[in-house]
Amino acid sequence: MPDSVARNVSLKQRQRGFDEATYVESFLVLNALGGDCLEDFDRLREDAGLAEMLGHEIPSPEAARKFLYQFHDQSRIEAAQQELAVGQVSYIPSESGPLRGLAQVNQDLVRAVGRRCADQKIATIDLDATIIESWKRQAQPTY
Repeated sequence: MPDSVARNVSLKQRQRGFDEATYVESFLVLNALGGDCLEDFDRLREDAGLAEMLGHEIPSPEAARKFLYQFHDQSRIEAAQQELAVGQVSYIPSESGPLRGLAQVNQDLVRAVGRRCADQKIATIDLDATIIESWKRQAQPTY
C-alpha cells in the first residue's frame, strides 16, 4: 500500500518527518488495535516491538493531528453551507483532493485483498454506531 499512498496522497511540503504512507499505516494499526483517539498513539509509541515489527516509529498524537488537518478544506465547507436551501441545516461538503486520493488508496487496498482471496465471494462489513462526543466550540450539532 505504500506505493498507492505515494501515488494518490500528496500532502508533505518538506522532506523531514514521516511520509504519508507511514501515517496511513499508523492509523490503520491504531484502528486495528482498538484505538479510538489520537492520544492512543502514545500507548502505541511505548511498544518498541511494534515499531520494530512495522519498521518505523509511530507518530506522536500531535503529529498525527497535523497530518489529519491537511485533509481539511474550509472553503469546501463554506461552499456547502452557502448552497443550503432555506430551512435546511445539514450539508455534506465535497471531498478535498487529499480525501479523494485516500479513497483511491482504500480501493487499491480492497482490490489487493480481493486478489489474495480470489475464492471468497462474500464479505461482511461491520459498521459501528459509536457516539463520539465533541467539546470543540466550532463543532456542529449532530443528532
